[in-house]
Amino acid sequence: MTSAPSTSRTRPDALLRLLVAGALALALGASTLLPVAGTAAAKEAVTSSSSSYLCTGYDACARAGYGHAGYKERGGTMYWNMYSGHNCTNYVAYRMVQAGMPNVRPWSGSGNAMFWGTSNASKTDRTPEVGAVAWFRAYRSGVSGSAGHVAYVERVVSPTEIIVSEDSWGGDFHWRRYSVAAGTWPDGFVHFVDSTPELANKTLPRVGGTATVGRALTSDRGSWTPRVEGAERQWLVEGRAVEGATGNRFTPRPRDVGKTITLQVTARKAGYEAATVVSQRTAAVRRGRFTTTPPVVTGTPEVGQVLTSTPGTMTPEPGSTRFSWFADGELVEGATGARLVLTEDLEGARVVAGVDGFGRGHVPARTRSVATAPVTAPSVEVVEPARVEGTPQVGEELAVDPGSFAPAQAEVRYRWLRDGARIKGVRGAAATYPVRARDVGAWLSVEVELVRAGYRPTTQLVEVERAVRATPSLEVVATGRAREAVVTLALSAPGVEVPTGQALVTIRGREVPVTVEAGVARVVVAPLKAGERVVRVDFLGSDLIAPVSVEVPVTVLPAG
Repeated sequence: MTSAPSTSRTRPDALLRLLVAGALALALGASTLLPVAGTAAAKEAVTSSSSSYLCTGYDACARAGYGHAGYKERGGTMYWNMYSGHNCTNYVAYRMVQAGMPNVRPWSGSGNAMFWGTSNASKTDRTPEVGAVAWFRAYRSGVSGSAGHVAYVERVVSPTEIIVSEDSWGGDFHWRRYSVAAGTWPDGFVHFVDSTPELANKTLPRVGGTATVGRALTSDRGSWTPRVEGAERQWLVEGRAVEGATGNRFTPRPRDVGKTITLQVTARKAGYEAATVVSQRTAAVRRGRFTTTPPVVTGTPEVGQVLTSTPGTMTPEPGSTRFSWFADGELVEGATGARLVLTEDLEGARVVAGVDGFGRGHVPARTRSVATAPVTAPSVEVVEPARVEGTPQVGEELAVDPGSFAPAQAEVRYRWLRDGARIKGVRGAAATYPVRARDVGAWLSVEVELVRAGYRPTTQLVEVERAVRATPSLEVVATGRAREAVVTLALSAPGVEVPTGQALVTIRGREVPVTVEAGVARVVVAPLKAGERVVRVDFLGSDLIAPVSVEVPVTVLPAG
């Protein structure tokens, strides 16, 4: 890069500038080894040189989000007496003036880029800072020509990598990445006015929610310029840091009741001084409320029985709890445990269990169970259950054994049922029942009720083990023939209009199955040896008819 002579002079016109660029290349130096023939050639050279270029040209860089700080409009002015236009020294001088320095070169002698570091040795070191001047000596491969090069440090990525904006004599404006690894690290950094910039807070961090014990407060980190890369949070109670409270949420503790809470945010961004701000104070922390589920009472609400209550749940865990019991809303004196024995004076009352919870920093919690049914007198206790004896078959009689019970003086009452409906015409206290034809196919049962003054009645439902079946009548006629017998069956059953089922005819070990349809069946059993034989017929029974067996004699004739 080149500068104008240290004595004041006007800017040469465009033609003179082109001539000077070629004739004085060695004397004044160029920022890059780019052709001077024109902008298009310069752009082409930059584009193809290295991926370290982030953008090229004022407009292209602006579209890509990389600014030129207004140099496009003001580059026609000479700053620090440097040649105007595309020129690394004039661009960087412009940035220094823009940063607050006067438009007077701060040293005497040549303004060529190669002399910036040596002429300002007291301000030059090896530490990159945003706003510093990246300085290169002459003939740095891929960076500077015979006059050296300077650039403006836009961002410090790391101690070994920076991003700059720069212009070049006879070239174009661009943003570029320099690094130690790529061999493009500057020879020094000139610190005229740079100091690590501070991040500016635009809006304070906001704490959301109501400051209440047990309820989480939320937060954001506020807004900053430029945009930050990270932010550290620290929650404060009465201005004091809470150990470990560095997340985006904070739940006030019981010890925080009555105190205010703030959030301290420290924002960070590479190349900037960290900045710390504190949010506005919350209102004083209020006592929290337990989250509860009510107790549940189990047991029979009956005099002499014991009711038991669960404690329910309370979140967070309370420091202590207290049980209490209420009968129709009145406190049961002395009942302070999870169990309550129901005494006679509680008969008729609805009972409720209560659990109260207490904890530091919380409003006491009061929970109540659902009320029980009214407490009743005790019921007659069944010691041994009742049972039905007998065969559920027409003509048979069923009898009830009432079992045993307490008190033993309880009266026993019976109600006989057919298919769940009370049987009319049967004495209420009858312990026996004669099975009738009308019962065929039905299920019989009996309600056994135990009654005693001062006790609640107890009723047992006792079911007969199977449906009622008819008692059949089976007639068998056997006719002997030559080496065979013809057997005819006639089956009838009271209460069954059309008897059906399976039968088995057996003669001297020979078994022949037969189906009874509409009460009759016929079967021929052969071959048989001649002689006197016994015919056994077994009706196997059905859902409606009980089994029955009949034996009759038959004479089997010889053949021929």
